[in-house]
Amino acid sequence: MPGFNSISWIGLLAPSGTPKEIVEKISVDVRAVLVDVAVKRRLVDLGAVPAGDTPVQFGKLIDDDRKRYTRLINEKHITIE
Repeated sequence: MPGFNSISWIGLLAPSGTPKEIVEKISVDVRAVLVDVAVKRRLVDLGAVPAGDTPVQFGKLIDDDRKRYTRLINEKHITIE
């Protein structure tokens, strides 16, 4: 469908204020695991598309999703009843 874009993702988040060096260490470790052939194959077998983005890239994905869904909610006048 033209203009349709919907994905789901699973990611790791840390509490606000977590020291940058800890966030970076976790990010590096997770990316190392995601390139392991067995792990990658298992995730693909489960229907996932493994992607080891940086914390900045992941934050941008979250921000972009929030903006997109906020726009859709406002345009379609979606409300909680």
